[in-house]
Amino acid sequence: MSTSPYIIEIDSRASFEAEILDGDKPAIIDFWASWCGPCKSLGPTFDVLAERYHAQVTFAKVNTEEVRDLSEAFGIRSLPTVILFHQGQVKDALIGVKPLPYMEKRVQWLINKAEGKGLISRLLGK
Repeated sequence: MSTSPYIIEIDSRASFEAEILDGDKPAIIDFWASWCGPCKSLGPTFDVLAERYHAQVTFAKVNTEEVRDLSEAFGIRSLPTVILFHQGQVKDALIGVKPLPYMEKRVQWLINKAEGKGLISRLLGK
């Protein structure tokens, strides 16, 4: 569980659909479990990212022990797993704990994708 005011707790398929699929921003979900040591290690990084980018990205957590149907729907086999969504579709998945700089690059990639900024347009400054 997160103590960050910028992270939504997804507790059902209905809240997932409302917050992630029907949301107006790209989203990043951290699939975790209370017994998972690496999940606890990822928590502070996820909190920092949510604080920095909450205006552009929805950050959410799913407790895999409590919302099993979502974990099964996304084929979660390892924890933590972080899934990046844009327009209701999975765009990337990160398995395991990653360092903050790497995670931040993936968040920025997702923001660029949502803003329609591909590699060429970023290189050309458009």
